[in-house]
Parts: sequence; structure tokens; C-alpha cells
Amino acid sequence: MSSSGCILFVEDDAPVLKTMRRYFTKQGFETYGAETPEEALSLAKTKLPDLAILDVMLHESGGGIGEVDGFELCRSLREEGFEKPIIFVTARSSEEDKILGFDVGADDYVTKPFSLAELLARVKANLRRGGVETQVHRYVGNIVVDLEMHEIRHEDGVEQLSKRERDLLAFFIDHTGKILSRSQLLEEV
Repeated sequence: MSSSGCILFVEDDAPVLKTMRRYFTKQGFETYGAETPEEALSLAKTKLPDLAILDVMLHESGGGIGEVDGFELCRSLREEGFEKPIIFVTARSSEEDKILGFDVGADDYVTKPFSLAELLARVKANLRRGGVETQVHRYVGNIVVDLEMHEIRHEDGVEQLSKRERDLLAFFIDHTGKILSRSQLLEEV
């Protein structure tokens, strides 16, 4: 199943993180999860997600950047050049918290409890505004086909593709579930 985005989830509650990732993976998104700000910053640099979903209340990380909550993490991501949409998903629901969230760089703010269906709608809306639907990536589960770099990224590493392999793979992904004739492939690819 093809999707239109890669999401980085930052949540220190492992069961909540697992539930969100599982739901969005089933919706066809590539997902990555981080339980600490350090992991989040590293994944943002290496995986280049199209959107980040952050919890505000992160437990003490014990890592190199000290005690950092979601607000500080958002600020750090923006300072590091992360320009993709950021959505806060948090129990902190006061007006002051929401304003602070937007002031540090968030694009959306969802309070707990929330429905996964609503979060999915917000993710899709933020990705549309960011132009992700015209991106150079195609997704199948947690496999990324990078059309610009001519490569496939997966859990076991990276595979290089020829131009023809890349074009064929993108065409197959874009036409998932359809029977394609040889003449269609020759004409389109």
C-alpha cells in the first residue's frame, strides 16, 4: 500500500507509542518511534520524516541534552532546520500550553484523550499543506523508495536502484492491486 508520508512519533510511554505506530503503519505510513529527545533528534536527521508527532511531557532522558520536554524538543528541531509539520499530542490542555506549543514551532495541537481517526485526519491535512503528496518518496509498509536518490531504504539497510528499476518500482506501487500489461509498462515506463 502506498502512502503519502513518513511520521516520527516521540512518546515516552512505550504502549502508547506502539499503538500509534501500529495504527499509522496500517494506514500505509512509514513510522519511526523515539522515546527520548536524543533519539528524536537523531531520527529527524537520519530518516528525514515528513511530519513529527510529539508528546509534551517526556520523562527525564538521561542523555546528552539534559531534561527536555516536548516544547524544548520542538524548539531544538526547528533550530536544527526541521521545517516539516510538528503536531503536539498531549494531556496538557491549558490555553497557555497551546499558545506555547505554537510559539515554539508546532503546526497543530491535539489534547488527550484523542481519537486515532481524528489524529489521522490532522496528519493528512498537515501533510497536504506541506505538499508531501507530490514528494519524491513512495512507501510500502516500512520500506521507502527514494525516487530522487534511486534507492530503497528498509530495516536491513539501503539498496541502490537503476533508473529503470526505480521507475518500474514506483509505477508498481502507484498501481497497487491492478493487473498491468506488458504494453502498459512499456508505454508508461
